[in-house]
Amino acid sequence: DLKELLGPDKDGRVYIVDFVGAIDKVYKKLRLLENAVENASHIDQSYEKVINVCFYFVIGCIVLAAFGASPLNFLASLGTILVSFGFMIGSGTSQLFEGVLLVLTRQPYDIGDKIAIANVDDPADLQGSMHWMVESIDLVTTVARLVGTNEVASFSNGSLARMRLINMNRSPDAIVYVYTRFATDIPYSTIMVFRSAVEKFIEDRPQEWIGMLGFRTNRVELEQNFVEYAIVMKHQNAWQNMVPILESKAAVASFCVEAQKQLGCRYQAPSMGIEITMAGVKAKETDQAGDEGEKEAKPKEDPLKRLMALAGMFGGKKED
Repeated sequence: DLKELLGPDKDGRVYIVDFVGAIDKVYKKLRLLENAVENASHIDQSYEKVINVCFYFVIGCIVLAAFGASPLNFLASLGTILVSFGFMIGSGTSQLFEGVLLVLTRQPYDIGDKIAIANVDDPADLQGSMHWMVESIDLVTTVARLVGTNEVASFSNGSLARMRLINMNRSPDAIVYVYTRFATDIPYSTIMVFRSAVEKFIEDRPQEWIGMLGFRTNRVELEQNFVEYAIVMKHQNAWQNMVPILESKAAVASFCVEAQKQLGCRYQAPSMGIEITMAGVKAKETDQAGDEGEKEAKPKEDPLKRLMALAGMFGGKKED
C-alpha cells in the first residue's frame, strides 16, 4: 500500500524527506529478507544433519540384521550407555531440547526483529523495554545486538525458552504515555482547554499519530499540591521503529510544557524545608557547653566564629 509506505500528511502531500525515508525502508526490508533467507538455509542444513544421523542409524540396524546379528542387543547396549550419559548431562540436554522447540515450534522472532528479554514475573515497562536486534538464529544459539550500546551478545535458545520475549516488530501501533502535572488550585476548565490543545496538536500530525486514546488522572498528591494526568496516544509505527516514536513523544511533551506556560498553569513544586544538624564530636562539644551553661552564665558566642571553628575541623591545620 503506497499510502502506508509514503505516509502523506492530512492534505495528501508527500515531502521529499518522507519519500527518501520510504525508499530506505524498502531497502532495509529487502536486506532483512536476504539475511532471513540465508539464516533459514543454515537452519535447514542443521535439520539435514539431524535427519542424516537418524537415517544412517536405521541403515546400520538394517545392515546388522542382514548379516545375522541382532539389532536389539546392539540397541540395548547402546541404550545403557546413552541413559548413563543422559543422567550426567540431564539438565543441559533438557535445555538444549527446549531451545530446539523454541526455534521449531514457537518461533517468537525472526532475523531483524527487535526483542525485549525479561523474566516472566517482572512487571512490564509502560515507557518501552530495552531492545535487542536479532542478527542470527540456529538450533542452539541466538545472536543479538543491544540497540542502545551496539553490544553483541550470544544467547542459548534453551535459556530464552523460559524468558518473556516481547517482539517489537509484531507489536504494531505503539501506545505512548506522556505525564503532566497541574497544581490543585488550577480550575478544571483550564485543564480541559489544555486537553483540547494537545488533542488538536496530535490530530494535525496524522503521519505520526493515529489519535489520542485518553486523558485521565494518574496521581493525586495533596501534600505536594499537584494532580498528575496521563496522556495516552497511539502511534503509527510499531515499537520496531523506536526512534520516530521517541521523537514524536518528545514533541508532544515539549508542546505540553509550552501550553502550560501559555495558560499559566505550569506546576512548581513547593519549597522544602532544610534542617541542618551537627553530628559527631562537635555535637558532643555543643551538648557539654550547654550543660555547663546551665551552671554558670557565659557570654554568647558569635555565630560567625562558631562557623569558622566548624570549618577548621574539616582539613584545617593547627598552629603550634
